Amino acid sequence: MVVTFGNATIQEAEVRADMLFQHDFWTAEESAHAALANGDYARSEEQLNKARELVSTHSVGLRNLPERW
Repeated sequence: MVVTFGNATIQEAEVRADMLFQHDFWTAEESAHAALANGDYARSEEQLNKARELVSTHSVGLRNLPERW
């Protein structure tokens, strides 16, 4: 459940953007691990690069610390 204070329209957009980021990032990371387990190193590298790109373009300040680690 998300509780909003202040301008709900702006906060809803931020929540949606963060949910999309989380989905895309963790999907790429899980795909990278699956490809690595199957010996598909090129696909694994591709997915890890996608995750790295997501973190570098969407993470500002203290946002997304677990993903950056």
